[in-house]
Amino acid sequence: MLTIRFLSSAYKLRKGEPFAHLPAPRLAAAKGEFLCFQAVLESDEAQRVSVSSPSGFDTEIFWERYVHIPNPSCTYLKAGDYPDVLVDNDSTEKSGENALAANQPKFLFIRVRVPRSYGENRLTFVLEAEGKTRASAEIDAEIYPFALPERVHAASSFAVRDD
Repeated sequence: MLTIRFLSSAYKLRKGEPFAHLPAPRLAAAKGEFLCFQAVLESDEAQRVSVSSPSGFDTEIFWERYVHIPNPSCTYLKAGDYPDVLVDNDSTEKSGENALAANQPKFLFIRVRVPRSYGENRLTFVLEAEGKTRASAEIDAEIYPFALPERVHAASSFAVRDD
């Protein structure tokens, strides 16, 4: 059986770290803004999966990869494998790295832009995965009743210039 679960994009979990106790993310955005969250794919059998989002959404899907940190520079971190590398979904499928091992969760980082013309106050995003079995999951977000400007006209205090 293949399952999908959503988590906040703020969690950076080491490989093997439990996540079942973590709550589902609470998402909110203006029209034209991006929503970011993680999806966890799990399967009780080894299989390759194809992950897709609904058409009409400007969506980026990345598979998280791990980097081994033997001696973390922060004293509160433990040695282990930490998510650091994001590989885009298309490259993962082309290279065949979209495989799930039995009972080994895989994490995806997902970024969805709320359409500027969106007329509802809630957005339901559906993620689908298909392999030997098929799964889908929905995540809701509150959509504010205004859109972000297409171009930022304010000066930055960080000395970022485009000239």
